[in-house]
Amino acid sequence: MEHIPNSHHGVVANLGVCAAVFHRLHELEILLGDTNRNNVLVTADGGRAGICDIASSEFNADDAPLKEEEDKLCTSLESDLFDKEDDMWDIYGQHRFTEVSGSEYGI
Repeated sequence: MEHIPNSHHGVVANLGVCAAVFHRLHELEILLGDTNRNNVLVTADGGRAGICDIASSEFNADDAPLKEEEDKLCTSLESDLFDKEDDMWDIYGQHRFTEVSGSEYGI
């Protein structure tokens, strides 16, 4: 786990650095399984990215799902699903989803 100060969610402009992280995961046969821009954090300078949610990950994944996840990465970074503007509720159904400041993120 690492603290990344002033990080932001991955966006299409960060595709190269995000693709590098996914490439490394896929080399290890790890399928993230929940690829969306809210699960990718990018440093303020755009030079590094990390994954912040591996709850849906699959280990020893087959090549086909890994390829599919890689192919959908750009679309995932374009999607704004589950951003703070959406009506997502947390898993307990009690609190609205809110985003903490970038300085509070850690992976």
